[in-house]
Amino acid sequence: MGDSHAAQWFPAFEATALKHHWRLVLIGKRHCPVADTPQSDAQYTRECAAWRRKAIAKIREMKPAVTVLTQFWYAGPSWSGYRLGLERSLRSIKEVSGRVVLMGDVPRHLVQVPTCVSAHPKSLTKCLVDRATAINSRRAAMDAEAVRRQGVDRVRPDDWLCGASRCPAVIGNILVYRDDNHISPAAASFLAPYVETMLLVYLPLNSTSGPS
Repeated sequence: MGDSHAAQWFPAFEATALKHHWRLVLIGKRHCPVADTPQSDAQYTRECAAWRRKAIAKIREMKPAVTVLTQFWYAGPSWSGYRLGLERSLRSIKEVSGRVVLMGDVPRHLVQVPTCVSAHPKSLTKCLVDRATAINSRRAAMDAEAVRRQGVDRVRPDDWLCGASRCPAVIGNILVYRDDNHISPAAASFLAPYVETMLLVYLPLNSTSGPS
């Protein structure tokens, strides 16, 4: 469940669900974070609040074994406001789902990665970003506090996409990002084994009660 940063992971989740015969349901809406927090655009705030209510009602109806949540960061009134909004959503979702997992957002690049790679095909180091820059440490701290307070789990994909100090634009021959903040479908497919490992903690092999 989440916004476009949830949808970007669909190839990885789909491959895993098909492999294990799990039922997979994507509940998403562009621009709408999981966190119940106001956005700068009042219309988005209203639309996303209505979407979250419907999404939680759908989860209640399906009763999934595990619900994985992820989102981009949308600037709310404050970091503490973001955390409180996330806690409200986590509290509501854990009441109607099996296990709940907050999946951290992907590291963010500073440039449009495809454009950079096209411009520098023989010097891809020009398209790297420092890990400390790509990962929002304040956001990560708020996520950690929210899941601790609500008793849900958290997975961070940072190490899937970054080395110890830098995050590449290309892994092997795979373009990792399709812009500056969404991973490419090819990258999502490449990362399916990591998603599989994450889900196998919560779901038995060949279970039919899969993730949402």
